[in-house]
Amino acid sequence: MPGSPREDPQELDRVRSELLAFFDTMRTAAGAEEPGGAGGPDPGFYAHLPELVITPGVRHRIGGAILMTLDADQWARMDSSFDTSSSKAAYTTAAPVFAFFPRNGSAPQDFPCDEVSLIHRSLLIASGRKLPDPALSIHYHYRSVRTISRQIGAHGREALLYSRRWTLHVGKRSARKARRVFDDLAQLSHRSQLSPEDSALDAAVDTLSRTASTHLAPATEFVHCVVALEALLIPGVTENIRAEFAARLHAVCSPGGGDTSLGPALGRLIYRVRDALLHGGDCDKILRKAGSDPRRFFPVARKALAKCTENLLTAPGAMGGGGR
Repeated sequence: MPGSPREDPQELDRVRSELLAFFDTMRTAAGAEEPGGAGGPDPGFYAHLPELVITPGVRHRIGGAILMTLDADQWARMDSSFDTSSSKAAYTTAAPVFAFFPRNGSAPQDFPCDEVSLIHRSLLIASGRKLPDPALSIHYHYRSVRTISRQIGAHGREALLYSRRWTLHVGKRSARKARRVFDDLAQLSHRSQLSPEDSALDAAVDTLSRTASTHLAPATEFVHCVVALEALLIPGVTENIRAEFAARLHAVCSPGGGDTSLGPALGRLIYRVRDALLHGGDCDKILRKAGSDPRRFFPVARKALAKCTENLLTAPGAMGGGGR
C-alpha cells in the first residue's frame, strides 16, 4: 500500500526471536514434561556453534568453554518440546557442537555471550572459512530437568537440526590454533586504548564476522575483505599501491617465505580484481586471463584476511613496523 512503512528484516528477526523465547518459556513454566533420571547433561551453559563438526566423544577446550557434542537423549532433557522421534533422528544426523561452560549455580542472565562471540571469531580467523553467528541459533542454560532457560535466535532450531552449508571439522590441530587466536583476541579486546594498528586489526576481525553471517554476493564479500586488508597492509600508501599491497600481503602471510599460496602474483591479481569491481572493469575477463574461476577466486580474499589477521595478532611486528 502506498505510504505504508517498509518492514525492517532485522526488526522482524528480533520480534520473532522474542516470541519464540516467550512461548518456549511458557511451555516449560506450564509444566511441559521434562525427561528425568540419570544421564542428563552437566549443569551449565550450552551455546550451539552452527556448522561445526567434531568427532563424537572428543572434547576441545577454547577459553572457558569445552567444545563437545551431546547425544539425542541428553539434548532432549534440555529441549523437551522437541523430544520426538523425528527430531531426535535429525539431531543425531546433524550431531551439533556446543560450547559448554560448566557454571553450576549461575543465573540465565549470566550467559557468556561475549565469550561465545570470541570463540566464533577465533574459529573464523583460524579456519579462514565462513561460519554463521551462534547468536542466530539456540543456547541453553541447564541446571536440572526442571530448571532450564533457552535463548532462541532468528534461525530457531533450524541450524541445530538441519543446516549444513559450509561445515568445518575441528580436530586437535585446528582447536589448538583456535585457542591461540582466542588468547590473542582476548588480549586485544581488553586493551583500554587501541593504537591505529590495533584498530585496523579490530576492524578486520569485525569484517570477517560480519561477512560470515550475512548473505552477501561473493563479489561484495570479496570487496569488504580487500578493503580490510588495505587498512591492515598499506595504510597511508599512495604510490605503487598494487605492488606494495602484493609484497606486504606475501610478507605477512608467509613470514619465512615458505608459503607461496599467497605470493606476490596472487596479491597483484586480488588488487586488479578489486579495482575492476570498484572502478569499473571486466572482472571476468581479468580472471579468465589469469586462469581463475570467479567462484573459487572470490573466497581467496577471506582466506588472505584471516591469515593476515592471525599472523598480525600473533606477531605484531610481522611487517617490520615494530610492536603495537
